[in-house]
Amino acid sequence: KVLAVVTTTQQLKNNLIKHGLKKQCFVIPSGVDLKMIQKIAPDVSHKENDSDIVCGYVMPYFYLDEGTAEDTKLSHKERSISYLLKAMEIVWKRKKNVKLWLVGKPSRSVELYAKKQPNIRLWGYIPHSQIFSIMKSFDIAIFAKTVDFGGRHHIKLLEYMACGLPIVAVNTSESAPVLEANSGIVASTPEEFAEAIIELANNPALREQLGKNGLEYVKEFDWDVIARRYENEVLLPVLNKITLSHSFQP
Repeated sequence: KVLAVVTTTQQLKNNLIKHGLKKQCFVIPSGVDLKMIQKIAPDVSHKENDSDIVCGYVMPYFYLDEGTAEDTKLSHKERSISYLLKAMEIVWKRKKNVKLWLVGKPSRSVELYAKKQPNIRLWGYIPHSQIFSIMKSFDIAIFAKTVDFGGRHHIKLLEYMACGLPIVAVNTSESAPVLEANSGIVASTPEEFAEAIIELANNPALREQLGKNGLEYVKEFDWDVIARRYENEVLLPVLNKITLSHSFQP
């Protein structure tokens, strides 16, 4: 009974067709409330020292690859920060003023790790409406998901860009917007990830430019723009087609 299908990336559309989808299929990405985010001011009081460089990562939950039984479930692998922590350990040997803020619920293993590492701050769960003042206090946004879902359009990257943040991301298909926007650095190994963080930590001008690139890119993903695309690319063509087909029936 479905008239048309909308998915968020061309890769996902291709996968649906490959699995037998016969209906019309449109590609329209998810969006962000850019106007709302731009009105929110960063809360710089969260920083302990002005010289600190804050790397921030926002996810619902954080786990480790090796830890308690809850961390080893396959469903938790996509939220593992073991890759990120390996990179941060390299960073901390060279840059003591780089901090890692984790905004989301940590597993017990992550809590135990953080107790031994003073450069980590665990925020716990924060309601989405309150996240952006914290996010805007980041100097560098982190996207360290190593599980690749084959073209999923990740809203978190757009939110980072809407906050004007430079991004360091793992090299997966989900990180494609970072390259398209030239809004950050994509890394293939923990060592490359660490070098990217150090490069940005040492270069405020580069951080600013990458943040501006992301802000320009994300304008096309404001919900007002996305809504018009739904109207013009999906709703009107599909409804007009229905109207025409009914008008020719005897």
